[in-house]
Amino acid sequence: MLIVVYFDKIIGPKAIASKPEDLIKNLKKETLNQIVSLLDTGDEGFFTHDFSSELRTANWIFRVPSSWARGSIELIMLSVIIQKEIEIKEYQLEMKKFIDQIIKIDDLYKAFYIHNPSLMHKTEIQKKFKTLNGKLDKLYKILSLKSVETAGRLIKLEDFQKNKIISVPKMMLINLKKLIKNKKNLFIVHRIRGDSLKIDVIPVTSKEINKLEIIFGVDMTPAIIKRISDIFSKYEISLVFTSGICQEAEKCIYEVYVELLNINDLEDLKNEIYEIEGIIDIQTEKLST
Repeated sequence: MLIVVYFDKIIGPKAIASKPEDLIKNLKKETLNQIVSLLDTGDEGFFTHDFSSELRTANWIFRVPSSWARGSIELIMLSVIIQKEIEIKEYQLEMKKFIDQIIKIDDLYKAFYIHNPSLMHKTEIQKKFKTLNGKLDKLYKILSLKSVETAGRLIKLEDFQKNKIISVPKMMLINLKKLIKNKKNLFIVHRIRGDSLKIDVIPVTSKEINKLEIIFGVDMTPAIIKRISDIFSKYEISLVFTSGICQEAEKCIYEVYVELLNINDLEDLKNEIYEIEGIIDIQTEKLST
């Protein structure tokens, strides 16, 4: 959600445009006043402000040359109400693009008089406001579509081998927080896929994860996997991660990582899995924090 605030020389900061267009009317008066008041700081440039955990804004105060204002400058603020987790630099980048574009519009300052137009210049003011509104609409669509699904980082192999540490971007921690809920531990698993080493980070409740390595002497068919899944369901075991690997014809390994939330051991479950034709071995490993 976007708001454009203009510093009226008589009444002070005033919201004159928004996306959605009915945002100014529908926002709580207290909320709107809080946002508008940020222009009183007068400090140009980009900044963020958290009024509360529910009301966070990204803001940019800038100046527009004007033939109508005292001092020949209009003081303007563009504010974005942050509704989803996008890297702050993304807001900053898109807001800068918007500002760089609109300040190049000839006589842009006239748009900011839309709520108090003079009869002599009414047509010009409406025309400039329409241009500004069109640019604002484009920015709104861009920010509405933006979300961070991935975050990349390039490091030297030499540094990784030496330090054995991979730092993670802030967005990963933000997304992880959404997944954690009341879970206090993380299960981390890695495996090779083609030319890549894949790493999964999975929030879990237990302090202990059990790995089952089920070895097949026959092809690992969907029907067999379903029978195994049905057994896990019977014992109300929570599957954390599964992986099927066929190393050669008629020799497959099905790895399952589980949380034991409702039973104390895996012996009865293993005995039932052994009854499935084609299972030749089940090996287990216990992982603890």
